[in-house]
Amino acid sequence: MRTKGKVVGLVIATLVLTAFLPGSTVGAEDVTIGILYAFTGDFGIYGEPETDAMKLAIKEVNENGGVLGGKLKVIIRDTQSSEVTAREEAYMLVNVHEVPVIIGTSGSGPCMAIIDITTSNGVLQISPAVTGVEFTTF
Repeated sequence: MRTKGKVVGLVIATLVLTAFLPGSTVGAEDVTIGILYAFTGDFGIYGEPETDAMKLAIKEVNENGGVLGGKLKVIIRDTQSSEVTAREEAYMLVNVHEVPVIIGTSGSGPCMAIIDITTSNGVLQISPAVTGVEFTTF
């Protein structure tokens, strides 16, 4: 399971990096991304191993030159497995911290609860943990 989590983290980091390929306006500035996962509540058992994998991937990217000369930084927030908390935290990540990317959430309910916040603000949302069929039509 530990190796699977690392692989998932590296895949997610790769996907996030595609947002910053040539043609983007990021340049050599540091980029802060948001991670929105459950560390408590029903989905809490997934938060730590999943985010550890993501942090490892980000560390490796930064140790190898970063993204277009800038470093990746991360803000990690707990959804508490709650749709209400997920919305509150997503709002803060998007509107206060102005992240261009949110990785998360764990669980289809919290993920659907924030999708209008991310899409209406042009924020890329990547969730490796949702399985709801409603996401196949978005």
